[in-house]
Amino acid sequence: MLSRLKKINPDLSASGIALVIAMLSVFIALGSDNAPCLSANATCSVGQNPEFTGDIDIKSDTIYNATIGHNLSANATYSLVQPGYNHTGNLAVIDSANDLNVGGAVVFGSSATSTLGAVRFDSNVLQVYDSSGAWVGVGANPTDDIGQVTSDSGSFTASSQQDNINVLGGVGVTTSITGDSLTVNATNDIGTVAGDTGSFSSSSPSDTVNIVGSGGISTSVTGDTLTISSSSGGTPITAYFGLSANQTTSSQNGVPFNVEKYDSDNCFTLNYNSVGSDITYTCADTRVFKVGVRYHFYHSSAYAWVQYVGVNLANYPSAYQMELYYSDAVNDNNGGHDTGYVENYICLEQNNDLEFVFGSMPNGVSMRGSSQLQRNNVQVSEDPGLTALAQSNGCTNGVID
Repeated sequence: MLSRLKKINPDLSASGIALVIAMLSVFIALGSDNAPCLSANATCSVGQNPEFTGDIDIKSDTIYNATIGHNLSANATYSLVQPGYNHTGNLAVIDSANDLNVGGAVVFGSSATSTLGAVRFDSNVLQVYDSSGAWVGVGANPTDDIGQVTSDSGSFTASSQQDNINVLGGVGVTTSITGDSLTVNATNDIGTVAGDTGSFSSSSPSDTVNIVGSGGISTSVTGDTLTISSSSGGTPITAYFGLSANQTTSSQNGVPFNVEKYDSDNCFTLNYNSVGSDITYTCADTRVFKVGVRYHFYHSSAYAWVQYVGVNLANYPSAYQMELYYSDAVNDNNGGHDTGYVENYICLEQNNDLEFVFGSMPNGVSMRGSSQLQRNNVQVSEDPGLTALAQSNGCTNGVID
């Protein structure tokens, strides 16, 4: 080959010939490694490591390119799969946990596949092919959203999601809906109330009918209970209080009654106190009682005492209904037993206190109790005739007006 080159150019030296040969080798190598592919039918030669630098454009019988690129931070392998075979391939949208990450909406179409877990959109419902071998809707299937409604007479059963139930008012009742609120209004919740004479007709739901007692009849309301009581008829109210054991007096205090023997209508409350008890009348209607007070005292030396009985008394009262007293200095200078009894009519109104106050009494005077309740006691017995008068006229400080 050297002789041929010399014939072409006799002046060519050996070093020049070597340079020419080297350049030709480079061109031959470059031409064989980078032969361009002019179409998809051509076979391209690649090196030992088929690596492309930059994005790859693919043109398939159109004037547009499909560009394949990436922005990976580590090497990754992506495989294409043949439709209808095992889905063992992956795409770039699957992350390291095999979760599908989609930046936009996923559009499903209809499908007839029988692959377990397949998802499709059919008949306006998103469906999944489940283990029963059928396509089933994803989520609950709506049936009737009302169900059955039952009333005092008749019932209603919904047959579709669009069924309606109407809430209508009956006699004296109207209904209205504002937003999501149903309001049921009573137009007349009392109606007509008739008495022996006269009547009352309600004109609005807030009307009130008053039930008032008269002529020995009283009324009271507690919670949802109306009580009608007769003061001038039936069995009169009675009560009895005494001592359960011997007691000793305390100067200028009361009598420590501590036993309720009976209270026929539960109209009295005994408020015990060691230096003087009182009795509260708790019933709502005004009544007049005959109050009888009996005492049995004993003292070893001469003594004198006086007691006042009445309504809401203070110490040394100026107004009272009953007075009991005894002066032993006149009868027995050496002391001894003494008894006293007095009774009178006292008018009691609700929450009045019947009180027993000593005007004078030495300390240490013995009052007999225990089984001898008859020795020291107070009894109250209603007088129906005076009760009717008091309910008509009223009372002031235990006295009928």
